[in-house]
Amino acid sequence: MSISSTVSLITSWLSALDFFILFPLVTMSASVSKTKEMWGTVLLISCFIQAGLVFGTLRSFGIFFPEFVEYFDSAAGSVSWVTSCAVAVQQLMSPLGCALALRLGSRPVVILGGFLSSLGMFFASFSTELYQLYLSIGGVSGLGWALIFSPSMAAVTCYFSRRRSLAAGFVLTGVGVFSFALTPLLQYLVEEYSWRGAMLLLSGVALHSVPCGALLRASSEDLPAQSRSFLWGWELLCNWAFLRYCLAVTLINAGYFVPFTHLVAHMRTKGIGDHQAAFLMALVGVADVGGRLFAGWLSDLSPKRTLPLLSLWTGLSAVVLGLLPLMAGDVKMGAAAIAFGFCAGALTPGVFSALPWVVGVEKVLPALGLLQMLESVGGLFGPPISGE
Repeated sequence: MSISSTVSLITSWLSALDFFILFPLVTMSASVSKTKEMWGTVLLISCFIQAGLVFGTLRSFGIFFPEFVEYFDSAAGSVSWVTSCAVAVQQLMSPLGCALALRLGSRPVVILGGFLSSLGMFFASFSTELYQLYLSIGGVSGLGWALIFSPSMAAVTCYFSRRRSLAAGFVLTGVGVFSFALTPLLQYLVEEYSWRGAMLLLSGVALHSVPCGALLRASSEDLPAQSRSFLWGWELLCNWAFLRYCLAVTLINAGYFVPFTHLVAHMRTKGIGDHQAAFLMALVGVADVGGRLFAGWLSDLSPKRTLPLLSLWTGLSAVVLGLLPLMAGDVKMGAAAIAFGFCAGALTPGVFSALPWVVGVEKVLPALGLLQMLESVGGLFGPPISGE
């Protein structure tokens, strides 16, 4: 079977999966939109998939890293800007996604983001120069991810109050689950179809954000009426407590994405094979899932301690991240990588569930957009600096 026919077959199968699995959920969401319990379930499923398609994909880009270095004959630091630009644009444009969600509702915004994220990776599969990857993945897909992630997380944070941390933790486990699934899958696709074919198929996977966006409400019914102003919430830039929180998260962000960009290449320089490296990264995704669920459950036991627990998980992540370059061999490096996955996964729900304690529930949506915009500086410069 030729590559083109195989790609067509897999894409058709993915479309069928959308119809038979996601379309009934869309129908169910329309019929139970007034039932709080059922709607909460639909919301969690939708945002779980969306979070996985955004950051699960970003975390899996390390598989492409050695291929890009070789094909474009560029330094590791230059190639690192592909992922950094995508993360930075996703975070920098988050206020736009939140503002559009306030005016139009989450559903059309997320659907548009799904199209853009898929389109960017489709264009990337035809790139012949490195700057084209910056524009396609960093610019187009990054903008699409901004329109997907922030409105989805804000919807979960605003909807749940009693189990907010656990709900955020469950949604963000999608990142670990998709990382676990995509890392070995992309390694196989790169070997079978080259990085271009793998990127083309990944664009088809990204298109699944479109039916997931259709699962959301047609309008932001759960938001307070005064939140409909397009510039509502920008006064938070004068809130010193919020700015200190943004600075802390920015510093966290500078180191958070480094292992997901460079760890596969680092393992290869230490003599670990391609499949073993992909398998270890998949285990990082599994540990990430456990960390997010455990941290969400622990935080909900005492919601007022969300910020201290966030500090604890951040400190542990920093310690393990510092130990990673010192590890040698499959076992030691794998143990350190899994420990980092657990701690890094555990801190993520706290970043979102702590926002209501910092700014209040009514300002969560604009605060989330501004937080992601300000922390984009860390995501932009962290991986390239560490790759020099």
